[in-house]
Amino acid sequence: ERYLIQRTRYQAQRDMRGVYRFLLKLASPEAIMERLPRIFTQMFEFGDYELKEPGPQERDVRLYGIPRVLNDYFTVVFKTYSEFVLDLAGAKNPRVEILPPSMGKTEHGIVTQTFHLRFSWM
Repeated sequence: ERYLIQRTRYQAQRDMRGVYRFLLKLASPEAIMERLPRIFTQMFEFGDYELKEPGPQERDVRLYGIPRVLNDYFTVVFKTYSEFVLDLAGAKNPRVEILPPSMGKTEHGIVTQTFHLRFSWM
């Protein structure tokens, strides 16, 4: 887990200097949150998402079609990457709470699930 956290931070930092540097030019956590769920689905080339705004500095994201076998991996990656990027965008005390996933469909013989992530910052 420690290795995956370090590797994910490294990747986020590299992404923000490279292919996703336009995100940091937007320079607000709200703008980052508008694009972050889409980046996850593009990065891993599967799934879909839904984004809701329960409050000014809160977002609820559901990521659909995530392979269940990768649950532990994605739990660390989603949380680490999101908190790191939100911090770079100036969010104070960014937090990502990952709620227990719910079962999804079986697609191409792969059991999927829906991740529910709750984001907050100051």
